[in-house]
Amino acid sequence: MAGTKSGTKRGNEDEDVEFDPAVDYPITNIVLISVLTACFPWIFVCVLRTYDQQQFLALALVGVSIVIILSEKAGEAVGKWLSTGPLAGAPFNNPLGVDTRKTGNSKSMVKFKAQTWQLLVHVVLTSLEYKTLNELTENGIVDFFTHPHQMILVQAKNPPLLEQLYMVQLAIWFVTGVFQVFFFEKNRDHLVMLAHHIATIGLLGLSYHHDYMRLGLVILYIHDITDIVVDLLKLANCLKLEGRSGFFIVEGLFVSNLWAWL
Repeated sequence: MAGTKSGTKRGNEDEDVEFDPAVDYPITNIVLISVLTACFPWIFVCVLRTYDQQQFLALALVGVSIVIILSEKAGEAVGKWLSTGPLAGAPFNNPLGVDTRKTGNSKSMVKFKAQTWQLLVHVVLTSLEYKTLNELTENGIVDFFTHPHQMILVQAKNPPLLEQLYMVQLAIWFVTGVFQVFFFEKNRDHLVMLAHHIATIGLLGLSYHHDYMRLGLVILYIHDITDIVVDLLKLANCLKLEGRSGFFIVEGLFVSNLWAWL
């Protein structure tokens, strides 16, 4: 990526120094933030067709923001209870590094909180996507699970739930992109993830504008349902639920994740 190499040098000298994309890769950082910002007027002006759609997306942006903030707080509370309660002793030894004397959180707790809201989002989205797929099938449209290649040929009108699902998806990727820039801790993959957010918003916007939403629905469903296993695996790994003492939960989820992705 374009930019200086100061981040690598600083990271080698002191692993505790937080990655700062504005310092390490300033040009790439500015370009990605600019593109993300430009996605807002593009979606609201060029992609959405009616005022009702724009209003629904605006409300979804507010709702998603509130859900993420509340779920992070809930994840922190649950993480502290688990880490200082059932998992406080050996062999887990307070896996999230909770220190009741400090106001800040350890890196493990930060990861645990982030994975908590991601798990909630993926569960909710998967449920909505499955419900939408069933609604399409019940209305006499082709069964996408057995004949996915025929979905583009269907002339039936899209159900309102499919359009609303797309609005919620757009809201989630917009909000998480903004949160990643201004609120979330900057990890080494920050710029890659920001580019991933932009690419997803672009795919959602284009498939919505050109009415490829039924195809997009199946792709979203496949991605979100497999991400649930990834979220559970990362949460279990943060809590060090591995080996016999952890009932081989990490190992079991790792195998399940490989199977799900295949």
